[in-house]
Amino acid sequence: VLVNLFENCLIPIVESRPDGMESKLFDLAAKNGDVLRRVLDIGRKLLDLLTEVCVQIKGAGSIVNSTEFLASKLIFVQNAFNDKSSALGSQSYERLRKQAMASLAKLYAAFPSERSAILDEVLTSLDKLPSNSRSARQYKLGNGKSIQLVSALFMQLVQTLAMPSAQK
Repeated sequence: VLVNLFENCLIPIVESRPDGMESKLFDLAAKNGDVLRRVLDIGRKLLDLLTEVCVQIKGAGSIVNSTEFLASKLIFVQNAFNDKSSALGSQSYERLRKQAMASLAKLYAAFPSERSAILDEVLTSLDKLPSNSRSARQYKLGNGKSIQLVSALFMQLVQTLAMPSAQK
């Protein structure tokens, strides 16, 4: 249900633009923005819960794979850079992107056998990033500066591996 919600409803809305082929979708989504932002937020929370379930139930292999793939896909969705070009507001989707990155990092830490598959998925998704450097800098740091999304993702993956060793 979560994959269907994102792939068939929310991602097309997030990727729609007011001047593109999907301008009717953009207009409809913009008119119903409050409801759709709530759905986006609920989807974000469900992704977090699903990740927690995957970590707690170690034998849920196919669910883990589906969750990894969904989180990776959500990270590389082409969000607008300003609210004028975004049907739901640019920051609404960025919260989901951060959750997807956190989910992928948790799965990466919890399932060592999945690490190469996660890295492969991230690396094959690099071609989905925008070609110009300004638009590739989509991850906002706490101080307001932006860094490249993939840099932030790899830092999170490395950090999750270091955390358990620091507790020993």
